[in-house]
Amino acid sequence: LRTANNAQVVLEAEFAAQQQIEALINSVAGFMAVAAGTTTNVDVNGDSVTDYQVVTHPPRCLSTVPAPGYSYEFAGSAPKDTVWEIVAVATAPNAATDLIFGGTQHTLRQGVKIRLPVTATCANP
Repeated sequence: LRTANNAQVVLEAEFAAQQQIEALINSVAGFMAVAAGTTTNVDVNGDSVTDYQVVTHPPRCLSTVPAPGYSYEFAGSAPKDTVWEIVAVATAPNAATDLIFGGTQHTLRQGVKIRLPVTATCANP
């Protein structure tokens, strides 16, 4: 029973982290300028109690190249294909005292390729 509970808690923490990464990816604003990290309280089971605190680190730009398919004549105005790493860490807020969660912490790293306007820069915090 304890093993099954531990597996469920790890999946819930992963879900909480993934939810915050997807929220960040939904807008290009976080990729156009240096963004600040965020901390979000997540309720995974709908009981209005925070189950996890998720720290989403600012996206880290890994590379940028002009988008393919543009002629040399228009290469200067071609959008950029950028590759980013996003890291979110989900932690049970009462990890030190909660026997069920028992110090659960899950780190999720996700890569994403985003096409940005020609004016975008690959800035890292």
